[in-house]
Amino acid sequence: MHDRIAQLKESFLADLEAARSPIELETIRIKYLARKGEVAALFDALREVPAEEKPATGKALNELRSTLQAAFDARKDALSGHREPSAAGVDVTLPGRPKPVGTLHPITQTVQSMIEIFGRMGFSVASVP
Repeated sequence: MHDRIAQLKESFLADLEAARSPIELETIRIKYLARKGEVAALFDALREVPAEEKPATGKALNELRSTLQAAFDARKDALSGHREPSAAGVDVTLPGRPKPVGTLHPITQTVQSMIEIFGRMGFSVASVP
């Protein structure tokens, strides 16, 4: 069983290194890491392992799955050009953008609306002290 685990790890890493697009990566993920993939088949074969070897084999399978998932995630990030937000050119030391405070009073809004309506009808506004 340990030979199958090592062989699966080598073939996965070789396929992962050969992947050049996100579509190929998804195909590899389905082949190895999906519910009916190669790793799941090894977990199903764990039933056939003698009882005294099950703990060591189960631990090796769990390590294999986590190693493969970590390698897959790293390759996916490398292909997609994923960068941290701070590397995108944002200077976090600059002050934030000011937000406007408050709004006009409802009566002021109504008066401005009336002035606009009457202005379109031909009237003009005269301001007197």
